[in-house]
Amino acid sequence: LLMGAREFAIYGMATIAAQGALAGIWFLGGVQDLHLLGWATFLSNLVLCVSLAICLALHRPLRRKMGLLGAQLGEMGQALEPREAASTSKDVLKDGILAMILDLALQFAGTTSVYVA
Repeated sequence: LLMGAREFAIYGMATIAAQGALAGIWFLGGVQDLHLLGWATFLSNLVLCVSLAICLALHRPLRRKMGLLGAQLGEMGQALEPREAASTSKDVLKDGILAMILDLALQFAGTTSVYVA
């Protein structure tokens, strides 16, 4: 599960940083118009991507779990091959539902900020 390696906590901290950047730019950026909202949303997404990349680079258990640890240039093909030959349809369905929930949560925040503005 994701809870064992603290992925949700890492994602939560990155999301808090991104939403803090959005709120800071919006409330401290001067005239609140659509131009500022566009820049605030862009920079918020940039903060999220950069912070998640930093968290992934620094979180060794997550890199080990995803097969990104210790791969040399010659071994890259072997590192990207799946470790288990067959995954059950239940696991695939669970991962798909979790990905959809994550996508809906991200889209909801952006849509809400546009409608509120």
